[in-house]
Amino acid sequence: MNLKKWMLLLFTVLLCLALAACGAAEPEGEAEEGAAEEAAEETADGTRVITDFYGNEVEVPAEVTSIITGKTVVTQLVALVGGTDCLASLGEGFNYQDGMLCKELFPGLDDLPELKDNDMNVESLLELSPDVVLISSPSPDGTDVGNLLKESGLPVVYYNLANSEDLKHAVRMIAEIIGTDEAAAKAEQYVEFYEKAMSETAEAAAASAEQPTAAYSRGARGICGPNSMPGEWMTALNAKNVADDLGITAFNAEVTVEEFLNVDPDIIFCEGPQAVELLQDPQYEGLKAVQNGAVYNVPYGLACSALATAENPIAWYYAANILHPDVCEYDMDAIVADFFQTFYGYELSQEQIDTILNK
Repeated sequence: MNLKKWMLLLFTVLLCLALAACGAAEPEGEAEEGAAEEAAEETADGTRVITDFYGNEVEVPAEVTSIITGKTVVTQLVALVGGTDCLASLGEGFNYQDGMLCKELFPGLDDLPELKDNDMNVESLLELSPDVVLISSPSPDGTDVGNLLKESGLPVVYYNLANSEDLKHAVRMIAEIIGTDEAAAKAEQYVEFYEKAMSETAEAAAASAEQPTAAYSRGARGICGPNSMPGEWMTALNAKNVADDLGITAFNAEVTVEEFLNVDPDIIFCEGPQAVELLQDPQYEGLKAVQNGAVYNVPYGLACSALATAENPIAWYYAANILHPDVCEYDMDAIVADFFQTFYGYELSQEQIDTILNK
């Protein structure tokens, strides 16, 4: 093939390549322009979309400034990620009284109403005009309060708090609702702290040669089953939950005095002084935990640490010490002080720490 033919062939190939490149470039440019237009449409009305625990997509303002909560644990989660200024209500049981820790940590909330999930009504919430209403699990038949609020156009975000995964999910979702980088960072810091508490204590407990039997009592007649937060951490910390022997599957179920005596746990964790007082009833004096002084009130700061509350990481360390003193010796004073300083920016006094730990 002579030089002229080679040149012609080369020119033809280059021309085809150039045309192909131009053809490919044009759709790419159009796609970028289309994506920009789509992004602009998504933000043009100043809203964002939040997906709740049940897959519902909820439209919220780009800047959320007003959040309604009906349970104290969720009020605390909002505060934990830095959303105190967004609170438009205090959940049931927030204990916002003079001298209470809640008021020490979060001054300036005196004018906020205290609401319960089931007491929320359309009229009062429409007057408050919240950006978001955080409310617990919907009922299967759609007759729950949250559904009624949704039908009135209120932005309802459902959550559920039954276990550690729920708690981590809720913290992240609330941070997303608030929508700031600071809230997102605080949520991830909390999740990291929580996961460290769970993995560290579970690994230590697994090294123990002992597997004590334990019960979590919500009063003398109530025992938490395996499908509860106490059931989760007792099992993870190498303890046998006596609720299994009683066939309890609910979060909490009432048992008879005889049943409690028959399972006779080595250790009983309690929720508040009332539970301990009930276990001092003469009917229960035969329990080995009562006889050995192995009945413990779990730590309680802003809420009960044993349940799905912000303070649940504390319960893992506390319970590990009690269940396995042969391998666990965590400094609970330091852990409690660090938690409140890290997540609430509050320095506890020794007296406050003692109160939280029921000393």
